[in-house]
Amino acid sequence: MASIEVWTVQMAQWRRAKELGIELIDTTVKSGDAVFAPTWEMVMEIKNATPETREEAERLYTRRYHIAMQNSWKQHPGHWLQLLSKERIAVACYCKPGVFCHRHLLLGYLEKVAIKAGIEFINKGEL
Repeated sequence: MASIEVWTVQMAQWRRAKELGIELIDTTVKSGDAVFAPTWEMVMEIKNATPETREEAERLYTRRYHIAMQNSWKQHPGHWLQLLSKERIAVACYCKPGVFCHRHLLLGYLEKVAIKAGIEFINKGEL
């Protein structure tokens, strides 16, 4: 059975991934792979959320990102499977560790696709 080891990582830690021989997958809206990136609108709504609106903003973001990734899978299944054919990847964005972030949501979607494809998914946590 094929397997993939997957980490999440803040972009600022890209050197660490490189030193460990882990392929960095940029999933940011600014410079990343559009197949896995959120939209600018989603990012700005989270950035502009106040402490009072943060919880609702995160719920809305999660719903929108879920729909975006469902559509992404339907439109680009080969791209998803190509990513999951790698041995070791780190899903990266600019968010600090421990905060709400799409890279953690994406990890769950990648795991579901891997399971469907018969690929062992090994979640290695935050790098």
